[in-house]
Amino acid sequence: MKRLITAKQMKRLDALCTSEAGISGLLLMENAALEAVHVVEQHFGALSERQFIIVCGKGNNAGDGFAMARHLRNRGGKVEIIFLNGAEELPSDAKMNFEIVQNMGIDVSREFPAELETDAVIVDAIFGIGVHGEITDRAYRSAIEWINQSGATVVAVDIPSGIDADCGSVCGCAVKADLTCTFAFCKPGLTVLPGAVYAGEVVVCHISTPDYVANMEPADTFLLEEDCLKLPPIDPDTNKGGMGRICIVAGSTGMTGAAYLAAEAALRTGAGLIRVAVPRNLNAVLEVKLTEQMTVPLPADHWLDEGCLDMVRRQCKQSDVLLLGPGLGRAPDTERAVQQLVREIEIPIILDADGINAISRNINILQEKQAPVIVTPHPGEFARLTGVPVAEIQQNRLRMARAFAVQHDVVLVLKGAKTIIAYPDGTAYVNPTGNPGMATGGSGDVLAGIVATLEARGIPNSAAVGAFLHGMAGDRAAAELGMAFMAPTDIIRHLSGCL
Repeated sequence: MKRLITAKQMKRLDALCTSEAGISGLLLMENAALEAVHVVEQHFGALSERQFIIVCGKGNNAGDGFAMARHLRNRGGKVEIIFLNGAEELPSDAKMNFEIVQNMGIDVSREFPAELETDAVIVDAIFGIGVHGEITDRAYRSAIEWINQSGATVVAVDIPSGIDADCGSVCGCAVKADLTCTFAFCKPGLTVLPGAVYAGEVVVCHISTPDYVANMEPADTFLLEEDCLKLPPIDPDTNKGGMGRICIVAGSTGMTGAAYLAAEAALRTGAGLIRVAVPRNLNAVLEVKLTEQMTVPLPADHWLDEGCLDMVRRQCKQSDVLLLGPGLGRAPDTERAVQQLVREIEIPIILDADGINAISRNINILQEKQAPVIVTPHPGEFARLTGVPVAEIQQNRLRMARAFAVQHDVVLVLKGAKTIIAYPDGTAYVNPTGNPGMATGGSGDVLAGIVATLEARGIPNSAAVGAFLHGMAGDRAAAELGMAFMAPTDIIRHLSGCL
């Protein structure tokens, strides 16, 4: 897993580099510029005779831009600087680099070029990681609009200007980059939406921060990587009970598919024993569709109700995890039954889909739970849980997911592009896997079955590992079939190749 460092943490690390390792801010700026120019050369080829427009603001991000301008000129680039502020506003290190580019005779102007060459590269060095809140200054907004409308290749220095480094939200307007050269560590705002879309390809440029200094600033946000799938070996003396026993309470009239998909995903993730409890009029359908899982007919005809609770309680006593919610429907009887199960069940609960909807009008019921709960909402369900509009959630996914998990003492899996997995201790993970082809009914049921199995098997961070595995299987399905033609069953089919 890769550590993600906030703006405040990065500033503290820069200060520690100076106080603990004797590395000056000017040297860090020089290292940053050299590494960024090296990345630009790797991505776009020879720098000689290529047009570079460096757009600079008034902070140390501008200093990085000035230093890049010097190195680009020295490598034969045709460099122009658009400086949106005055030299008197620059910090000392940035001011020194500004004076150097002046001494070199590099053109510095406030005017945007009337025309750009076809292979021109614009370097965004306006704000960096320190911007928060709405950008109101007309000069900055005009510069960002010009960059976005230029048609040129855009390279952002550290982070696209106008993106909040901590949560990825857009501060009114933001640069849309093709490549972002971020320094020392990746920032959360580059990995979550909408910031990830604005960042383009992200390359971490190392600027000589010593490991012992980096370790002085612990991280609580991580980007998941493939090493999270290195699961512990299976005990050669194990049996089906040792591989995890799952009770799935799912389905209602018209929604047997949700129960089927969750059960199949659980099986393909390695669950040893799966019981699928559905209303009795659906049992015959599930017995035909499921051959390697057991079905349990509940004493209700169309949907879960309070008359089913004793049967579910008995199944939970023989299980390690309860998966509650896929396809349950929204009948008032179901809502009351789900709330009672959340209150009293003493094994971990994966609360998904209509299980989430059933507690949305009584969210405080989570305070009465007897066991750990993993909640897996998509943005619409999360909006019902929190009362916050979907648009606001999507602008602040990381921040809101973390706050909810801490407040309600649950693990929260906020689904969608760049799924966020937040834990009650404040730790959060960003999942980079997955693709738009997974945006189809049933994909969430597959994820629920995967997470339930990993939790039942005792895999640490089961929700985070499950999200990564789900997305990886989806990526493999998309590679085989194309995003427009894949289905949830294709995700299930590719699970075995990911573990």
